[in-house]
Amino acid sequence: EIEKLAQEIQSETSAVATAMDTGIQQVVSGTGLVNETRQQLTEIINATAQISQLVQGITQATLAQTQQSKLVTQSMTDVATLANKNSAQSSQISSSFQELLTTAQQLQTSVGQFKVS
Repeated sequence: EIEKLAQEIQSETSAVATAMDTGIQQVVSGTGLVNETRQQLTEIINATAQISQLVQGITQATLAQTQQSKLVTQSMTDVATLANKNSAQSSQISSSFQELLTTAQQLQTSVGQFKVS
């Protein structure tokens, strides 16, 4: 009976050892997965930081382009205003020349009436 009891103890000890080995393998596997997950999370954090910097750069570039667009628009408005003023002044000059031409023609006609012999 002692021999049977010893065999049972050996069998149970063997089963416990097998269960412990399995548990150890599962812990090692779980630790590997945790380390792998930690590494992937670190990579995600780094990628997120890079994306954030890129977005910030894009935002700054967009703001600069918007400011430049406003300046160009203002310059174009100023040029259009000057062109309108020039056009108005050209019309006035043209009218003045037309009046001058009419006056010159009238003078020429008046002078033509006086003949010196």
